[in-house]
Amino acid sequence: MYWSLSLALVLLLANGAYSESHTVSFINNCGFGTPVLLVDEVVVSNGSDYSSDMSIIKGVAYLDQDGCASGGSESCMEIEINLSNSSPSFVDILLIPPQVYRSAACVTYSDGCDGASLTCTGPDCSEAIISEDDPSGSGAVLVCEDSDANVIITFCDCAASPIGP
Repeated sequence: MYWSLSLALVLLLANGAYSESHTVSFINNCGFGTPVLLVDEVVVSNGSDYSSDMSIIKGVAYLDQDGCASGGSESCMEIEINLSNSSPSFVDILLIPPQVYRSAACVTYSDGCDGASLTCTGPDCSEAIISEDDPSGSGAVLVCEDSDANVIITFCDCAASPIGP
């Protein structure tokens, strides 16, 4: 009896030690468009916060406006998201053709690496990755090694957001 109770307690504690929690939140200051989040190519949010008790791998967020995502088009500027406790989390902004700049986007970590951010407020934003083949490493990849990091994505008027640019 004591053995099975002890084993159950150890398993419960071990399970809690490996749990994780991540949230992707959206702030749409544009007055148009719909924020979209895909995880592993499946839509999991159309503007509402998305929370997961496991890693968020292969996340892609964008502001669906002007039909940039309709008909299989990939012309929306994208934000790649990988949030994990077992490996470093990262986010980046993609403007690789045929993707085009349509409106400002800012990404900020919260509840881990607080304040670390990327901002793209114009078509030649230096923080966006603009080519898969660029040997100089255009753009920036924002890495976070804190556990349970979350991401806040703001579209348009990043300065008006509580997270700032």
